[in-house]
Amino acid sequence: MSLDYDLKNIKNFEDVCFSGPDPEEEGCVLLESDLHCLIFGTMSTGLNEITEKNIPTWIERCAALDRIDYAIGSVINERGQRIGYVPERKDLEKYIGLKTNASPLTTAKFYKSIAESVQTVARRRAKDETE
Repeated sequence: MSLDYDLKNIKNFEDVCFSGPDPEEEGCVLLESDLHCLIFGTMSTGLNEITEKNIPTWIERCAALDRIDYAIGSVINERGQRIGYVPERKDLEKYIGLKTNASPLTTAKFYKSIAESVQTVARRRAKDETE
């Protein structure tokens, strides 16, 4: 299933969502890199929209993912280095109205998936150590 997104409910979406023309695809425009990360981040956070009400949940879930060294995407910093992207409140506020068709996760299911990820990595590391 494809990940579909809707930007039309983002305030001034024509001005805030696009970084310019795509140099590789004539007639196409590029999404802002932070928005691209947030769109794909809807899958890993289990939050399929950004609203004023769910911004604290976004921040919490992205912090939890960052804690296990999982970023929802990557961006290029001032020094030209690719780094993991962890959104701040101002980033999320800019894109209030974003919606995707990502499957929503309850808080319990989200943290269960985190625990399973930690367990998988730990088992893999233990197996590597014994071989």
